[in-house]
Amino acid sequence: MTAIPSVLVAYEGDAGLIGFTSTSEGFFMLGSGSNLNNVSAGGSETDAQTPFPAGTISNLWCRVKTAATANSTVVFRKNGANGNETFSIGANTTGAFSDATDTDSIASGDKIAVGITPGSTALVITIIAATFSSTNMQKKILEPDQNKIMYKIL
Repeated sequence: MTAIPSVLVAYEGDAGLIGFTSTSEGFFMLGSGSNLNNVSAGGSETDAQTPFPAGTISNLWCRVKTAATANSTVVFRKNGANGNETFSIGANTTGAFSDATDTDSIASGDKIAVGITPGSTALVITIIAATFSSTNMQKKILEPDQNKIMYKIL
C-alpha cells in the first residue's frame, strides 16, 4: 500500500492562539483538532502526548503572530524525548518557521507531542503543523469544525 500523506494541525487561527506565561518549555498535542484552543504553556508532556500509528512525521512548522524578545525553540517529541525535527525562531521575528529537512519515524503506539521553549512570554503562535505519512492509513477525512481543518486517522 502506498503511503498517504496527511497534514496534522494542532492549532489554527486566532481562536487557537498559543500564548506563554513563562519561558519554561510547554508541550502541545499534534493532530489534536480544536480541543486545545487558547492554551497557555505549562501543562505536562504526559497530558499533551498523543498515541499514533506507524508512519513518518515530517515538515514540522509553525506560524508566529507575535515575536518573542529572544530566540525560541520548537522540537518534535516522541515518547518523552526529543526527536530529529527542531527549529529556532529568531528574536523579534514573525512569520512561518519550519524544519523541512529532518523526519521522525513513528512505531505503532508511540506517543508524540511538540515542545516549545519561548524566548519570552511575548511569543504568540497561531498554528503548529506537520505532515504524517503512514502505510496503514486507509483514508483521510476532511472535517470542517468552526473554520478549522482536522484530519482523522482511521
